[in-house]
Amino acid sequence: MGSDLTIREADLSDHHPICKFIELVDADFFPLLSVRPDGIVGRVKRSLAKSDSNYLIVETGASIPNTSNDDDESILALLGYEKFWKGVNNAYISFIAVHPDRRNMGISSVLMRMIESKMRLEDIRHMYICTWSTNKPAVQFYEKRGFNVFHVIKDARGVGIDTVFYRRDIQ
Repeated sequence: MGSDLTIREADLSDHHPICKFIELVDADFFPLLSVRPDGIVGRVKRSLAKSDSNYLIVETGASIPNTSNDDDESILALLGYEKFWKGVNNAYISFIAVHPDRRNMGISSVLMRMIESKMRLEDIRHMYICTWSTNKPAVQFYEKRGFNVFHVIKDARGVGIDTVFYRRDIQ
């Protein structure tokens, strides 16, 4: 990552840019986030309203072209999380994505290291994340970072497409 990039916590004023970013990467998710209960807008609103959840935003001062429309956006990557998920020592990563024009540059790895450090400081000892079984890039990414499968829901996303939950202990 270049020195022109910053990572920061989202605040309420980031609602619209976060929604626009998630719309940009929506097609990468199965099922689409836009067709899930509450859709994208409700998902973001709910996360920003809770004291124990938020987003880490990777951004740059210069906007990058948004390939989905004529607008420019400065969010390069986003990681959503919830602290105290099903226990005081747990955190759940609810969303992670990188702008299509900035993938394979190590940004996701930096975000994962940053959320782990942040959770460690808050005495969180376990991180959880889930994906679907046919999402091979995510499966490889999580397993490479020490996440282990702890629960599978067979055919949860369609015939032959399981929901896979991962867990990683934070040292």
